[in-house]
Amino acid sequence: MGSCLQKTAERRSLDRPEDHKIQLCWEISSCNKKNMRSFSELPKEITLEIFSRLPIPSLLICKLVCKRWNTAIAEPVLATMQLANAADQSLCLVLHSEFPKFVLYNVFVNDLGCPCKEWKRLKLPFRQTLSRFEVVGSCNGLLCVSHYELDDPVLIYNHLTWDYKQLPNKGGEHLKGNVYRCVFGFGFDPKTMVYKVIKIVHYAGSSSEVLDVNRKPDVYVVTLGSEEWTYKGQTHYQLTGSSSEAIVNGKFHWLTHYNFLEAGKCQDIISFDLSTEIFQELPRPDFEGLMKHTCHLVTLKGVLSAVISYDDGTHEIWKMKDYNVKDSWSRECVIGKYVPRIFITFGMFNSYPGRGSIDGYRKHKFQVICILSNGEILLLYENQALVSYNAETGKFKDLKIKGQRFEYLLTLHTGSIISVNAAFDMHG
Repeated sequence: MGSCLQKTAERRSLDRPEDHKIQLCWEISSCNKKNMRSFSELPKEITLEIFSRLPIPSLLICKLVCKRWNTAIAEPVLATMQLANAADQSLCLVLHSEFPKFVLYNVFVNDLGCPCKEWKRLKLPFRQTLSRFEVVGSCNGLLCVSHYELDDPVLIYNHLTWDYKQLPNKGGEHLKGNVYRCVFGFGFDPKTMVYKVIKIVHYAGSSSEVLDVNRKPDVYVVTLGSEEWTYKGQTHYQLTGSSSEAIVNGKFHWLTHYNFLEAGKCQDIISFDLSTEIFQELPRPDFEGLMKHTCHLVTLKGVLSAVISYDDGTHEIWKMKDYNVKDSWSRECVIGKYVPRIFITFGMFNSYPGRGSIDGYRKHKFQVICILSNGEILLLYENQALVSYNAETGKFKDLKIKGQRFEYLLTLHTGSIISVNAAFDMHG
């Protein structure tokens, strides 16, 4: 097996840094028993350090080399080390398509420029438990997945190891059909060293498609490993989206629902602290984008950012360089009008029947995803076309990936080999 795998490794292109690393691993693990014995004699901490610096695709291949490597890679501490040492190399996009049926795909961000790359369809071992679903959170290699329409069940899933675990059902009044939408947040509290999920239940008015702005949402929090949700009372904030779009400084962030009946009222930026479990309003930048134009939040290089989309097709990126300091907001980038080639060639795909028209659905005409390793900005148009943008040259590049879906939602995700059970066991 070792010889076969080594030959496969030698045929790989060495254009990327991780390919050089994995070639080194194959050389270390050659069929020569002496070399294999030499590697096995390395101290355990050095072995784990070597593995922790490999990107996830390479690490998964290394599991196949021999039983000893497979055992070492299964060490729980390696997952933590890998997140610290190779998180950027393991950054991927999880694509969620709801038509013709609910499926997930992924592609690693570093592979976006490779013409041979394609969306890889993910295994869904929870299909019988949750056939209609959406991804509502991502943290340290784990995905939080909820029901498409209801707020139960909710589960935690690792798409690389294929293991998952369901959170306790909350039950209650909102299951009787008067729920309008649920807003989620999933993250890790570094102070208590546990994972938490927040669920904010918004209620419908006279019609199931109309938000009751007069009824305060209910707030629930659960720690992974606990047996029930904790009711945290009500909040007067009506939040947009189905999940937190930005996590900074251990806090979730959302925009409030825009009420057209309140003239001159801007959307507020709201945070929820994972440790204190308290909501807080953050200072807004001094522009009218939160009142007259489409806006969404995003984390860019660890900084809370607001993206403003104007009616003329241009967009602005504002960053809060010093967290919670109003004067630190500054306009970092202006993105000009652009029409992706796929729309010119085929026209824009019509949205399939679904929740695209319901307020709070995580669908944007324009979305900033992240900043790539080469400094370019990854953009998503109409939930259909991926484009990279060079802010220095002002040039756009359409990204073609095999297996393209007609319309989809994207979640920026860091791949990890962390065990779902280990995440639940962190709760004392």
